[in-house]
Amino acid sequence: MKRIVFLLIIFGMITGCVSTGPSNGDFLSTSSDDSIQVPVVDGSKSNEDFYELESFFNDAYDKLDEGNLPEAIKLFIKVMARVDAAGDASSEARELAKEAEIQLQKIETSLTLSAESSWIDENMIQISGTTMNLDLKPTVVLTYMSDFGRTVVANVPIRFQFVEGSGLITNIVNTDRFGQASCEIARFDNQSAENIIQASLVFKERDFVYHFQSLDKDFIFLPPDRRATILVLERFGDKINEDPAIFDRVFNSLKDVAFDFTLYNGFLNPEQFTRVYGGDVKAIEELSLVEGVSYLVVVLNDCYNVSQVEFNGKLRDIYISEAQATLRIIRALDGKILYQKVVTRDKASNLHGQGGNPDTAARNALQAATIDMENALKIELKKINEILTGDTP
Repeated sequence: MKRIVFLLIIFGMITGCVSTGPSNGDFLSTSSDDSIQVPVVDGSKSNEDFYELESFFNDAYDKLDEGNLPEAIKLFIKVMARVDAAGDASSEARELAKEAEIQLQKIETSLTLSAESSWIDENMIQISGTTMNLDLKPTVVLTYMSDFGRTVVANVPIRFQFVEGSGLITNIVNTDRFGQASCEIARFDNQSAENIIQASLVFKERDFVYHFQSLDKDFIFLPPDRRATILVLERFGDKINEDPAIFDRVFNSLKDVAFDFTLYNGFLNPEQFTRVYGGDVKAIEELSLVEGVSYLVVVLNDCYNVSQVEFNGKLRDIYISEAQATLRIIRALDGKILYQKVVTRDKASNLHGQGGNPDTAARNALQAATIDMENALKIELKKINEILTGDTP
C-alpha cells in the first residue's frame, strides 16, 4: 500500500513539471513572471512588395518586346531603386534587383551616345570647340542596336555638366524624336582656360541615380591662341600713308598685354580695310586673317576737313585740319566687335591740326590723334587685357 502511494506522489510531481506550450501559437513563454516575447514574422507585407517588384520587372521585359526602350529602362531602374531604399529587402527582392542591373548592363552595350555631325571633321574625328564661340553647342545623338538594326532613342534624359572649368549651361535635356539633345551655353566663367562639358545618360528614380557610365561623351572647348594681328590704315583724303606712325604707338601701348601682336603683312586697299573694319567675316576669311589668329586690332587714323585759314577776307598761308583715330578689337572667328576707342582732333574743341600747307596740317592732325590714342590705350589697358585674355594685369 505504501509503495502505491509513493508512486502516485512521484507521478504527480513529474506531470506537474511538464508544459504543454502556449495555446494561441503567437508567443513562447519561458517564465511566468518575466517573459521574453518573440513575435512570429508575418510575411504578407514583404510578399506584397516583392509581387510589386516582380510586376515592374515583368513589365520592363514587356516594354522591351514592344520596342519601348525608355520605359523598359525606367522600370528596371525602379526595381533597383525600391530595393535600395528598403535597405532590409528580402533575398528574393535583392536577387530581382541584381537581375534588373544585369539587364541594364546588357542594354548599355547596345547603346551609343555620339557627338552630332557638326562636331565631326572630314576624317570622322571629333573636333574641339573654342571658348570664344558659344554657338557650337555640345550636341549628342543616342542610338540603340536591336535585332532590327540601329534606331534613335527619343525621350530620355541627357545630363550635361562641367568636368573641367565652370560656367552657365542647361543641365538636363531630353532627347528629341531624332535622338538628339543639345546643351545651351550661356557663358564660360574663364574663357582663357580649357573647359570640358560632359554629356551622360542618367536616370533618376526618387533619390536613386543610375548612370550609364561607358556612354559618357566629352566636349572640349579650348582657349583662343594668344595671337592678334594689327591692321592699320592712315590716310588724308585719297593719300594713304605707307608708314603709319600710329602703328608703333598702338603696338607699344599693347605690349604689356600677354599677347603676340604682329602687323598685317600685305596691302589693304581702303575698300578691303573698310570691310574688315566693319567685322565682315567673308572679308576676314578672304585675307586669311583668321588662320592662327584669335583677334584683329584694326586701327583707322583718318584726316579730313583740311581748309585754308581766311582772315579779314584774305586767305592766309595757314591750313587747319581735323582727324579722328579709331581702334577696334574684332574677334576673327565671327567678326564681332569687342572693343572700340575713338579720339578726335577737331576745330570745335580747338584741337585741330595746323600747318603751312595742306600736307603739313594733315600730318600734324594725324600725329596729334596718334598721341591721344596712345594715352587713351594706356588708361584702358586693364579693360583691353580682360577682353583679350580674361585676366587682369
